[in-house]
Amino acid sequence: MDLLVDGITAVVAWMGLDTSFTEALPTAFMKPLSGSGSRGMMIDVMTVHGADSFVGRLACCLQGSTDTVFYVLAVYFGSVGVKNSGMQSSADSLQILSEASLPSSWLTFSLPE
Repeated sequence: MDLLVDGITAVVAWMGLDTSFTEALPTAFMKPLSGSGSRGMMIDVMTVHGADSFVGRLACCLQGSTDTVFYVLAVYFGSVGVKNSGMQSSADSLQILSEASLPSSWLTFSLPE
């Protein structure tokens, strides 16, 4: 996982873009596979960077707004008799990309004291 995230970070930095979101990518990559695993990754991000940091908030958004692929395939698609579920992985990839590209102003707001 570290090799993948480091590679993505290097590509994003080479393109001259902000790499701050890449610290939350392990949560995004784990969520389609395991809900509890992604929760653990999210907690690690919050422990290292803080719950109110940009990376902490992004990890929370990624963990809370997706569902595991296996759960969707087994329950939802099985109940309606869907045989070809190839679009599910494409939808997960699109969701991860859209969440990672959210404007940072959406996640860096200040809460009133």
